[in-house]
Amino acid sequence: MIRSMNILVSFESIIDTDMGLMRLIKSDYNSGFFYPTILNNTEEFQHLVLNLRTHPNPLVTLMDINNDDELETANDLLRQFKDEEYQKILDLSPPATFNTILSSNMYSKDLFKPTVICRSQAEADILKVKEINAEPLICNDLKNISIKKYQVITVKDVSELDNFVNIERKSIYVPDYRFNVKRVKGFEGPLLPQHILEDYADKNEFNVYAAYTYQTEYQGLDDEEDFGNERRDESELFKQN
Repeated sequence: MIRSMNILVSFESIIDTDMGLMRLIKSDYNSGFFYPTILNNTEEFQHLVLNLRTHPNPLVTLMDINNDDELETANDLLRQFKDEEYQKILDLSPPATFNTILSSNMYSKDLFKPTVICRSQAEADILKVKEINAEPLICNDLKNISIKKYQVITVKDVSELDNFVNIERKSIYVPDYRFNVKRVKGFEGPLLPQHILEDYADKNEFNVYAAYTYQTEYQGLDDEEDFGNERRDESELFKQN
């Protein structure tokens, strides 16, 4: 008898709140403070810039960040957006790529049982609005989740793994944002951070998937010869448009 596979999904792995925030700023805060070159570009180009950023905060793609103080300003702004505009962000957020991966397997929905970690009832409600075929689990502390029954875990930010307890014998899915992985010239495939490999690779299996897909115009822009071990300069990206 084939057993069902229980999948534990972080909310931002299945709902793209980065794009929800991008759409909100373009609509309501497009006064020049945030980079208009990115805000007024195509969403596919915004996907590329979000994909190549090396910090989880999506606002770093829209602001001039050169030091820790400026990064803290961006972090403060993100907290304000989430405190004051989060419902709007949720309403504007599209399903993320991992939802497509799940949906492609929904013909076997008796075999795949996804559970989405939600921090609030608002997040749980948006799953229904966006027609996400998964069960919500409202929880503010990942350490309180018993992960023993889950065979698969997916996180948006690989550092989230440190917030769980006893991750062993799991298949872990991670999107290829550049704050999660690096590409090193001469090495095939993406590299996860060293501490993640040391702490989890021996007892778990990692799978890195594309955070976004692109049309031919943008394919290959994130190859190792384009940005080496670091994010490409945004001025170079603008030249592609």
